[in-house]
Amino acid sequence: MGTSKWNDGRSLKLSLICTKIVIGLVIASAVAVTVWYLMGGETSVVAQTSVAKSADGETISSRFSEHVEISIVRTGSSFAFVAVIYVVCAIALAALCLLHGMLSRIRRGDVFSAGNVQALRRISWLCFACALALVCGAYVCGLSFILIGLMAAFVGLILRVVKNVFAAAVEIKTENDFTV
Repeated sequence: MGTSKWNDGRSLKLSLICTKIVIGLVIASAVAVTVWYLMGGETSVVAQTSVAKSADGETISSRFSEHVEISIVRTGSSFAFVAVIYVVCAIALAALCLLHGMLSRIRRGDVFSAGNVQALRRISWLCFACALALVCGAYVCGLSFILIGLMAAFVGLILRVVKNVFAAAVEIKTENDFTV
């Protein structure tokens, strides 16, 4: 049997690297939204279509151009959109920093600890805060924010369950540590 080159240590290292990459992406997103807002806050796309017509009048080809306006947010609400994105980015950065700390503790061998339970609790509450910000932002930013907010709330619920499992494991570990 061959040995696998992939192990828990490498997986943990990859998780730490990915966390740092996502932190960078969140910061880049906040900067991109700022640039978008300063440049006017609207996006336009021009679509061209060709249709041909034959001699007997059957449509084969005719050329026309239409201007299709695609707006990410309702007119006049670019500032509200940017505000919601900033709030979500700030919450995401806080959660990612807590996750990085948790992964660092796990790397040191401190898996089932009160610190990790506290980190999971805080990350879950941050997911709920993000969900609230997105659902409130849906009024000015579009209904898709409600769906994204519901997904954030679902992740928060899952993290609460994982936190409860970690808390139970910490309790069992503590009891076992006192048993001689």
